[in-house]
Amino acid sequence: MIRGHLKLLVLKFLNKKPMSGYTLMDNIEEMTGSRPSPGSIYPLLDNLSNEKLVSVKKEGKTKIYSLTKKGNLKVQQLKKKKKEIVDKVSGLMQILGNVCDKHESKFFMQMFEHMKTGKIPFVHLEPEITELRNIIAEKASKKNINTKKTKQILKKAAKQIKEM
Repeated sequence: MIRGHLKLLVLKFLNKKPMSGYTLMDNIEEMTGSRPSPGSIYPLLDNLSNEKLVSVKKEGKTKIYSLTKKGNLKVQQLKKKKKEIVDKVSGLMQILGNVCDKHESKFFMQMFEHMKTGKIPFVHLEPEITELRNIIAEKASKKNINTKKTKQILKKAAKQIKEM
């Protein structure tokens, strides 16, 4: 997820407040569940500085990065583009909801509403959800899955989670 989107995430966080490269890595990891490496974050920050989107100020040994006026304008353009995309996807989600059964429709709409806030769904439950999804997908693709037993396990887990 991060590859190709790291620039957007950095601009998003710097729009909130100035921060160091290390703090940016922490924030991105918290949001996405994946930590960018120093080898990807610092060259990106240098490029953003060269593009005049970011300014750098030294505080002791630490470099603090902040958005410039040009960087703020870029973020505003990105927000406008995001709104356009969200509006288009919202219309498509409504169509999808009409085609799917009510459980699928409810799930898709909940996921979409969560994503509209700019948060990655279920990131706080990674890597467990990804592992579960991958195991089920692998077994299903090999036709090596006991559907009845799998449903029982998932229903039991859902009930336990609901009761928490």
